[in-house]
Amino acid sequence: MHQTLFFLTQSYPYGKGETFIENEIDFLCQKFKHVIIIPVADLTEQEKQLKRNLPPNATVHLVKSISNIQLLLSLPFHIGTIAKAFFYDLFPARISFLKKLMLVRSHLKSLLWAVHFNTSLDKLFDQTNDASYYSYWMNDGSLILSVRKISKKALEFVVRVHGYDLYHDRSSSGLVLFQQLNCRMAKNILPISLNGKKYLSDFQPAFASKIHTSYLGVPDRGINPSSTDPATDLVIVSCSFMHALKRIHLIVETLMLLDNKVTWIHLGGGPEMPHIQALCEKLPANITYQLPGDLSNTDIIDFYLQNHVDLFIHMSETEGIPVAIMEATSFGIPVLATDVGGVGELVTEQTGILVSADITPAAVAQEIKRFMSSHMHTADFSISVRNYWNNNFNAEKNYNDFIDTYLQ
Repeated sequence: MHQTLFFLTQSYPYGKGETFIENEIDFLCQKFKHVIIIPVADLTEQEKQLKRNLPPNATVHLVKSISNIQLLLSLPFHIGTIAKAFFYDLFPARISFLKKLMLVRSHLKSLLWAVHFNTSLDKLFDQTNDASYYSYWMNDGSLILSVRKISKKALEFVVRVHGYDLYHDRSSSGLVLFQQLNCRMAKNILPISLNGKKYLSDFQPAFASKIHTSYLGVPDRGINPSSTDPATDLVIVSCSFMHALKRIHLIVETLMLLDNKVTWIHLGGGPEMPHIQALCEKLPANITYQLPGDLSNTDIIDFYLQNHVDLFIHMSETEGIPVAIMEATSFGIPVLATDVGGVGELVTEQTGILVSADITPAAVAQEIKRFMSSHMHTADFSISVRNYWNNNFNAEKNYNDFIDTYLQ
């Protein structure tokens, strides 16, 4: 058993993002004597003020950022490593030569930054012989470890792959930078869904043998309370960052077409909040809505424990495999969601209703009406939902299996 884990995140435990790591960190700290978390983003001072609580054997190591001029000045000292990285990633990429030329600058900047990061971590890494290395994303964190492996071949690391760090069509350039390099250098690549595994294996067939699905999970925190009054409004909840890709506006447009009494609550804030608030002002009198804004994961869990929910709805345009849906199903809440990414692995006949990604508000409204009079709107179906979560997305099983199989 390794004593130390170097865990590369984007910003966690700082800021408000990567809340799902909160479900995993306790298991990592139970299995390792010391977990050193290394956020790789260039954090603002405001983000650094928002630090979440950690287990006592977890510490954070921050690397100081440097200017672009300083990065360029380091180029001659690392030309060999950078040339190899280009040879392994950009040169064989399945894009046009012109596109490759356009991406040279972004590749070079990312590589110089990764080299700087490695230099800053030399002392920390080299003084620890018995360690495991784990990047939560297959982008900046895994690039740091890939660059390190180019010069220190004994290094082995594993990397999770989610959504924006996996699917090329989500990148503005049409190419996820350094995907091929990271696949070559990592010991194991772990997409969080079967959909992600198939996509990456098809796109990087040379590395398919080390690509394995590793589901995330959420803990057992209890059961959503049943309704005490069958005459109450239908309660629909959604939970996500308010980004355009989440298509929260489709939920509001659907509510406009319902004639029964509904209470809709969206848990989460974000840049789309003003737009959604403006849409909600047009809702008919039979619809009540609540937009509480940014909430901590603890607040969200407390909400599910204290408030009955009939249906969880998720209309996202693109996904990896949403932890928000996992959490809803862990409480036994039925789900209506779009069939994107790995959502179909969460939303089945045992948990709810899976609809087409291009569904219209009118069709969603019909699905909700059918749900209200179906077997899914029963206590027995809530038990089915919770059982499916327990068999597939229980944090205790999934994270212990992940650590024992890939990190130890």
